[in-house]
Amino acid sequence: MKPRDFDQLLENALNGTLTPEEEQRLQEILQTCEPCRKEWEEARRLHDLLRQAPRVPAPPGLRARVLQQVRARHRRQPRRRWVPALAPVFLALLVLLGGLWMLRPTPRPLEATPVTVDLLAPEPDAALLTSDFLVVGALYPPMPYELEVQVDSVPVPFRNTGGEGYFILKDLPVSPGYHQITVVVHLPTLKKRLEFHREVYLVASGGDPS
Repeated sequence: MKPRDFDQLLENALNGTLTPEEEQRLQEILQTCEPCRKEWEEARRLHDLLRQAPRVPAPPGLRARVLQQVRARHRRQPRRRWVPALAPVFLALLVLLGGLWMLRPTPRPLEATPVTVDLLAPEPDAALLTSDFLVVGALYPPMPYELEVQVDSVPVPFRNTGGEGYFILKDLPVSPGYHQITVVVHLPTLKKRLEFHREVYLVASGGDPS
């Protein structure tokens, strides 16, 4: 396999532009690379033949005819004025992009975004077993929230198994009977406070709500 620098060294050698370091490098390659040595000998032989070939003078008037044809072809070809030709295209593109920018939907600040909070369970005037009692709600758009639950105006503990866009409250300490359930949803980002009220009738697990 030929070294990567052999072709450049070969060209420089034929042109007579080798530096002393390149001359030493070329000799090292020729001593260790048989294909390189054959290519060098063939290239040098062809180069010597070309140098020895007699020079044939050009016919009289050839230079003048060539220059005349070049000038004539140059006059026939119109000059390409790319900038003026493309200016209307660029202008139309700028107008289109400007219109799209003006029509883009403007992001509404979070404070101005309508917020929907629904208390899905318990339903109003529901009759439930104490073991089935859950408080379930949803928020749109999803955002951080804090909850407070009151049973008959008394705050009670609970366990929330929901996420950012919903809440599922379990393990509320409730007893059988009629109760007023109050769920308070605090939205710190919007500095809002929403209240929901439900009246429910709870029956001990295994009992009959009727």
